[in-house]
Amino acid sequence: MHQRRGAIAASMAIVLATVLAHARVSVAEDKTFGSNDGTVRLRLPADWVEAELGNPTAQIKVRSASEPLWLMVFTDPKINFAGNLTRYAEQVTELTRRKLTNVDVTEAREITVNRRRAIQYVLSGTHVGVDAVFVLTAIETNTRFNYVLAWCLRQDYPKYRDQLEKLGRGLTEAPFNRTPRCAAQAEPGPEHTDAVELETTDPRYREYTRRVKQKIYARWRYPEEARSRGWEGRLSIEFHITRDGISCRSRCDSPRGTISSTAWH
Repeated sequence: MHQRRGAIAASMAIVLATVLAHARVSVAEDKTFGSNDGTVRLRLPADWVEAELGNPTAQIKVRSASEPLWLMVFTDPKINFAGNLTRYAEQVTELTRRKLTNVDVTEAREITVNRRRAIQYVLSGTHVGVDAVFVLTAIETNTRFNYVLAWCLRQDYPKYRDQLEKLGRGLTEAPFNRTPRCAAQAEPGPEHTDAVELETTDPRYREYTRRVKQKIYARWRYPEEARSRGWEGRLSIEFHITRDGISCRSRCDSPRGTISSTAWH
């Protein structure tokens, strides 16, 4: 009897070891895709790859290499949108609906993505002659409103429904990387003894300052503590940019109002 039990235990151990070994082999690391403008990132299974999906406004365009699934990410600075996440989700869902024919749209469903509120719609319709189902997930991050649009063919939706609904959960806003200090070898920019206002009308700097402002607005964030306490104020910030685009020196003048001079960091 003892020998029989020992043989059974040994057999079970061999089976368990085989299963675990197979599990270790079959598990693949996730892959992270960054947006074109560097503001958001999306973590997806390892079999996903970049794709040419034809939409020039999408910041991430990918597809599954092993299953008939596709996905795009769109992102907008909050400063460019007057409204909350609910309103944003309604607007982008309506824009998507207009591109489809014979379309049905579900009621909004609230979910959580990275401990943040998100809103999800499912749209089924025809696009360029193809019947498909689109799962739209609108996600709010620190400084941006984003939406992930994932889809499959209509006949495949029952099979991939759960997967499509979860693909947006890997979206995060990229951390703000402070630019390095001036390196000794950095080539200085053009000689200019006076500061150039970002609102300058000088034709020599107008296009450049316009692009600088776009970069600033994309990273703009009102401090949460200041927002909750109703603090406000005005800062005067001077920064120097070398010819190779490195922000090498900055200075914050004394603020006016109740925001601390450290609030802009």
